[in-house]
Amino acid sequence: MNNILSIIASIASIVALFLYLYDKFARKKKLRCIVRTYPLLKSGVPIHEQMKLSFKDKEIKNLFCSKVTIWNDGKHTIRYSDLVEKHLSVKNIDNGSILDAGIDKITDESNKIKLSPNRNITLDHLEPKDGAVFLIYHTGTNISIEGKVLDGKFLIDNNSDWHNKHKRKIRRLRRLSNYLKVLILTIYFGCALYYYLTYWGIIAFDPKPMTIEDYLKIANTFFIAGLIIVVLHFLSKLDFSSIPQKLK
Repeated sequence: MNNILSIIASIASIVALFLYLYDKFARKKKLRCIVRTYPLLKSGVPIHEQMKLSFKDKEIKNLFCSKVTIWNDGKHTIRYSDLVEKHLSVKNIDNGSILDAGIDKITDESNKIKLSPNRNITLDHLEPKDGAVFLIYHTGTNISIEGKVLDGKFLIDNNSDWHNKHKRKIRRLRRLSNYLKVLILTIYFGCALYYYLTYWGIIAFDPKPMTIEDYLKIANTFFIAGLIIVVLHFLSKLDFSSIPQKLK
């Protein structure tokens, strides 16, 4: 039974290690978007009786500002042709309307990032860490950015209240997981080095014959260590605070 459990654990560890390596080194394009919405005026909230807000001669009872940050979060250039519909679209989630929108920041003017009157975002290309910040004024509570990337991902973090609330805890978890990964990798390669040095006869050891169970225990130890590293890697990816410095 112990041998079967060891084999199962080893197979699971190999699969997890493969997923880790694929996630770490896969040659895929990654476009990331973060939307943060701030209320400027909400219906039911009392304001001065002589104060009114209007847009194009129409009174506004609700007003929100969404800060939309879009950037290339991968390792490869994203080009105009990589966007399935050749643009990204700003859409309403509820019954509100978009009043105005504009570009607040751009990392590189050569990217030719533009926001059309019909709220479509176009670009010529985006190098890694290049992007832009948009300010969208709307009457609904939420907006969304829609689009697809060929042979890649378009990742959207839309008003993540949970992430904002636990931001410091996530950063601590990420820092701790990085330290543990370094520690486990050091022990992992140290044990591997010791094993091969004894195997080649460079370091003397007790020539006790090893059984199949002994080999399985050694292999299982290495695979479990690899599994822990994989879990820590994916835990550290909970942190979405990788916004390029130029866009903060």
